[in-house]
Amino acid sequence: LHPLTKGGTSVRAQAHILSLYDPERIKGPKKNLQNKEKTNRETIDAKWEDVDAAVVKQLAKGSVVVLTGSMASPSTKSLSEEFAKAFGGSVVHWNALAPEDVREGQQLCYGEDLVPAYRFDEAKVIVSVDADFLGTWINPTAFTKQYSLGRKDIKNMSKLIAFDSNYSLTGANADIRVRIKPSQQLSIVMGLLHEILVKKSFGKYASDSKVKSMLEAYANVAETLAANKVMEKELFAQIAEDLIANKGKSLVVAGGMTTWTESSKSLQVAVNFLNSVLENDGKTIESKSAYVGMNGSYSEMLALIEKMKKGAIKTIVIHGVNPVYALPSSLGFMEALKSVEMVIYTGDRVDETGKQADYVLPAGHVMENWGDVEFVKGLYGVQQPTIRPLYDTRSMEAGLITWLKASNKASKRVSSSEGHYEYLRTFWKEEIYPKAGAGKSFDDFWDETLQSGFAQGAKVESSARTFRMESLSKITKPADKDGMQLVLYPTIQLGDGTLANVSWLQELPDPITKICWDNYASVSLANAEKWKIKEGYMLAITVDGKQYELPAHIQPGLHDDVVAVAVGYGRSAAGKVANGVGQNAFAMAAVKNNDVIFSGQSVTVKPTGKKYELANPQGHHYLGDSQTQGRKIVVEATLKEYLQNPAANNHQHKIWSIWSGHQYNGHKWGMAIDMNQCTGCNACVVSCQSENNVPVVGKKYVIDGREMHWIRIDRYFVG
Repeated sequence: LHPLTKGGTSVRAQAHILSLYDPERIKGPKKNLQNKEKTNRETIDAKWEDVDAAVVKQLAKGSVVVLTGSMASPSTKSLSEEFAKAFGGSVVHWNALAPEDVREGQQLCYGEDLVPAYRFDEAKVIVSVDADFLGTWINPTAFTKQYSLGRKDIKNMSKLIAFDSNYSLTGANADIRVRIKPSQQLSIVMGLLHEILVKKSFGKYASDSKVKSMLEAYANVAETLAANKVMEKELFAQIAEDLIANKGKSLVVAGGMTTWTESSKSLQVAVNFLNSVLENDGKTIESKSAYVGMNGSYSEMLALIEKMKKGAIKTIVIHGVNPVYALPSSLGFMEALKSVEMVIYTGDRVDETGKQADYVLPAGHVMENWGDVEFVKGLYGVQQPTIRPLYDTRSMEAGLITWLKASNKASKRVSSSEGHYEYLRTFWKEEIYPKAGAGKSFDDFWDETLQSGFAQGAKVESSARTFRMESLSKITKPADKDGMQLVLYPTIQLGDGTLANVSWLQELPDPITKICWDNYASVSLANAEKWKIKEGYMLAITVDGKQYELPAHIQPGLHDDVVAVAVGYGRSAAGKVANGVGQNAFAMAAVKNNDVIFSGQSVTVKPTGKKYELANPQGHHYLGDSQTQGRKIVVEATLKEYLQNPAANNHQHKIWSIWSGHQYNGHKWGMAIDMNQCTGCNACVVSCQSENNVPVVGKKYVIDGREMHWIRIDRYFVG
């Protein structure tokens, strides 16, 4: 099994194969004929040789930028940097969900620009502050495997406490879940620090007068939370005691779009300090096994936009990202793009960004192309094609190689490579083989890597790093906020919306809300009662003077000052499946002090009086009380009850059968789901749909109760 994911996959990994056969993929290179202002276009077919000639001529002018997503491929990183350098330019990395906040926090606190490896399997007490590590944060596939391992031994299982601004999958799996609003995130972490360092006098920083003075502003966090009916102050103190009792075996995490508030940097510094106080760094947090490809940056994107506005960029090659869709229009990316002489877009369709390009070049599907990846530091993998290209496509890497050669600017490695595969193999022979192929010939090393899927260099053990105390000066206490606050978040199904045209993902019910084929505004039960609204009633949400209308979803367990909306919907040029489904919530983000803010903005919410029907199969074919005859649908027990009696609350009914039975000689097959380890990620639902070719029916027929999933995962609320 793969050392990182241990054989696990995600919802989108299972569904990705359907995008290979998307009939709306472009089947050859396209050219957009545009007027001078780029306000009108006609897309026509182009020939590769004509495209290459025009591009090579343009590249001679210099000032080239390659804009890509987070780059986990060492060979593509090297090639794109060589390409940009050859034409007097640079490479810019950006994607909508990159954990730049974590990297910035690590840089401030430890002097290292990285995303560390988190070891949830080694942690006995886990505190998550809006980090949906089981759903959408950093690497949920690996984290789910780790977390499940920690829940296997019930007598010694880990304890999870989740502070949730939105009802996340992580929160749904928590032993203790506390509903909060975004403006409380920093106060909760700082309040725990005060409990541990000042009240409990724990750790080497407990005697530091400057630290004590800084934490005085957070001395009454527990009392404030209790007064606002968020949680009992005794529970807050107990969480601090649990963390102390498990020093070096605990883990505190925060991050993701829900934490991208005006205080996101402060939050990361506070979390890093708390982990250092608890001696977790080097144990449940490994800096030497950091995630290598998490280098997407909004800061880099903002700088690029300014350069484009000034006319400093003559050519831009955009690959693997869709900034016209996923950036708020207030940043002015689309307008800035009009100042670039030539825009080359390598993708699989003429999408929102492709429409603004001069050339749209089909780069092929990842299942058609060769490639590589460095998952974490020292752990490498080779991406192998599973099928010959279906259409007249060419990988982005092959394009860069072609243009370098035609411009007589190719390095020896590039010039000696006939195509991308040869370049990749040469790169591995020169760069990866010396690190991970000791004691083998390169041919043997290459063949073994292709067979196993990965190669691992010598693992360097992590140790505790020195926390930079000066970073604490970056913590700024946010002003108290009254009224409603916006929470934007990605879903397990759609993420940033790249795979929105995959119907399996659109029809997959959200693990928490169980709604499909839409995004919506989640609000609390109390607000629904106050506004006299029901499920699907339309709400007008005003953010920074702009109004958006979304249907209401009434969500138990949500803070009364929160309205939560998912990104990834509202596509306009993805294809027939995705276009017009939901609204583009990326547009609701704000820009303040050169930071893009996705959560915590003050909003006003008003019912419009209109109604909208949401597709929610949770209530379909439901075994209600009249049918269950008193039988419990979900059997649950506390850990204390279970340890006293493993059959606690589980009433065994007498089973009758009209069948005489069957004699099994040999194997007797059965399947059981350990509900203590299953997180409800829904990957099995999509994998079943893929394996058995189960069709989708669309929103209309889901509403009619005609959904066809063979596996169904329901959720129930208690409290």
